[in-house]
Order: sequence, then structure tokens, then C-alpha cells
Amino acid sequence: MKRIFSRLAFYMMMTAGVLSCTGANLYKDLASNKSSDEALYEDAMKLLDGGDYSGAIDAILETTADFRAQTRVKEGLAGAYAARCGMVFLTFISSLTGSGGESFYKMALNGFVGIDTSNFADCVTARDIVKGIGTSLQRTSSQNLFLAVLGMAIIGNRLRANADKLPTAVGDGVVDAAYNCGPTQMPIADAASVIEGFALIMENITALGTIASGVATDLQGIADTCGGDCTTITYAGASPAESDDAIIASRTLLNMQSIGLGSCSVDPCVCLDP
Repeated sequence: MKRIFSRLAFYMMMTAGVLSCTGANLYKDLASNKSSDEALYEDAMKLLDGGDYSGAIDAILETTADFRAQTRVKEGLAGAYAARCGMVFLTFISSLTGSGGESFYKMALNGFVGIDTSNFADCVTARDIVKGIGTSLQRTSSQNLFLAVLGMAIIGNRLRANADKLPTAVGDGVVDAAYNCGPTQMPIADAASVIEGFALIMENITALGTIASGVATDLQGIADTCGGDCTTITYAGASPAESDDAIIASRTLLNMQSIGLGSCSVDPCVCLDP
């Protein structure tokens, strides 16, 4: 199982070039006619490359609505929000490839060690912008890859925020002794976000088709753990309940040694809150 997730990170690293050509530098094709919108957009990309993610977001939001409706601008804005959330694409992917032998969720958590998790809402905004471009079949492979990695970032952000906050506020890569999979240490809203992140990975890894076909096949077996179609889980506009199948599945995955942060290795890995 752990080998599968190491392969997933490897495939993501190998296909990161897709985004570097059209993506984290999803930003290269600026028109030669520097209108006000184009000038603001170019400024935003420079700010993004320089690590000023808030400045990049502000610059894009100053452009006209018609300009922001362009796909390349949506991609740039999503990239800036994701980076402000803590998912700087290549840096995040690099952290995953250095987590060989660890569980899937621990790999995701490692990507946020040393990173402030307070901008989590920006990950959700980035997700919604790219999903708004179209369905997984309408989006490009680079857009789907971005969403798959963003799913890991969503998981990693929430796990680091709840399971690794000692001895420093930004974690040290070691799951805290006090952590457990129940609502005492993993609030229900965060359990919902984690399973939504998992669903985002499933939706978009599968959509990548031949680019990551082996990984998609492996992950489909794990999707069965959710007890249904893991690509349709969403709590947008709704409040989760502990009795929801998705929340039960989320806490089960969290409790699994092979996938989550728990020690359970015998099915079913029911999560009990001490």
C-alpha cells in the first residue's frame, strides 16, 4: 500500500512539467498589446513568481470581469490562491517525493510542516475556480493534475493543523501523541474537508487517464474503502453530521495505518473518540 502512494508522488513529479509549461507558470502567453488588464496580469505573475501571493491575487482581482473570465487568468488566480494556502506546486510535490515509506495522509501532512495552515480557505477557493472551468472531461490534463495535487494539499493542510501542532505551531513532522481520529482532535468540519480532498484526488487522478493510469488503477481499489463513489463527496452549502457515510468513511481512513495517521491494520478500522 505504501509503495502505491510513493508511486503516486513519483507520477505527480514526472507530470509536473505539464503545469510548468501551462500551469505554475500557467502564465507565459501574455499578449503583446499591454492593455491595462494585461499589464495587471503580468504584474500579478511577477508577484506570484516572487512569492507575493496576496499581491498577485489583488492584481488579478483589479482586472475586469471579462478579462478574469479567460481560462488562463482563472488558472493564474487559482495558482495564487493555492500558493497562499501553502501549496506552492513544485515545492509541495518535492516534499511528497521525500516521504517514501509513509502512509498517504502522512505524506500529505509532511507537505505542510513548517507552513502556516490558517489560509486553508484559499485552497477551497482555488479548487472552486478550477472546477468552475468545466467537468473533469472538459478540463485539460494539467488542470486535472493541479486539482489532484490540490486534493492532497487540502488533506495535508487540515491534518497538519490538527495532528501536528506541537512542539511548534507549524509542526515538526511527527504526529502529536494526543491526536486521534475522533472529533476531539479532528473537528467534523475538518474531517469533511479531508474526505473532500480524497474525493478530489480520485476524480482527477482517474481523469488523467494514461498519464497516471497505473496509479489511478491502484487508487480505485482504495476508493472502495469509502463505501461508494468517492468522486461525488461534497459538503458545499451543507453541514456534515457524524452519522453521514462520508464522515464515517473519513474517520475510518484517518484511523487506518496504511492510509491515515492511526494504528489500525485490521478491517473495519472503526474510529472511536477516547
